[in-house]
Amino acid sequence: MNKHVKRMQSAAICAALLWSAGAYPLAEGVKPLLTSITAYAEDGTLANGLHYRINDGAAIIDGYTGSEKSLEIPSEIDGYPVTQIGWSAFSGCTSLTSITIPYGVVSIGWKAFFGCTSLTSITIPESVTYLGWKAFSGCASLTSVTIPGKCY
Repeated sequence: MNKHVKRMQSAAICAALLWSAGAYPLAEGVKPLLTSITAYAEDGTLANGLHYRINDGAAIIDGYTGSEKSLEIPSEIDGYPVTQIGWSAFSGCTSLTSITIPYGVVSIGWKAFFGCTSLTSITIPESVTYLGWKAFSGCASLTSVTIPGKCY
């Protein structure tokens, strides 16, 4: 009986908290967490299995479903420059052994190549200024990576 009473009290407290947090206006100067939802102008997949999206006049690589062993990322897609490799874009691609990133890419996202266990070689251009957390974590076959000096 005691357990049942505690559960009922907990449920009542949770309901009261949810109800009280309802539709109060935001205090002056406080901004809402979500102000808009971004719709991308275009997204698609290239013949080699690269997935991309177009945002603010640039292409972002955000996935790969191909089976190539050696992959060269294009410098542009449909006339848009490729500027980023998105978060987890190549994560778990165990067939890839080498990747060439074109000059013009400035950002490599978090865990971009996470778990690419067969990856032995990657070319990172001097244009890259941001290298995400754990970008090459789990790449057990990767023997060396040259990271541009101005990369953070």
